[in-house]
Amino acid sequence: MMFGMGFGSIFGILILLLIGWGVLNFVNVNRGQRTSFLPQRNAAGASDALEILKQRYARGEISKEEYERMKQDITGL
Repeated sequence: MMFGMGFGSIFGILILLLIGWGVLNFVNVNRGQRTSFLPQRNAAGASDALEILKQRYARGEISKEEYERMKQDITGL
């Protein structure tokens, strides 16, 4: 008898955690935030990285070959 009650309470806790996770993601999406517990590709981060890369190339810190290689790494093309 005790095994059945303990096992059921574990499922209850898991269901509550799943509901809480869903509510948290729903609230974040509706507030315009792109935060989630699941990994997402950050387009804004890639554009920031490209801008920094362009500035480094313009200052002469990296060669054209390094610039092209790093640009390809960032954009994934």
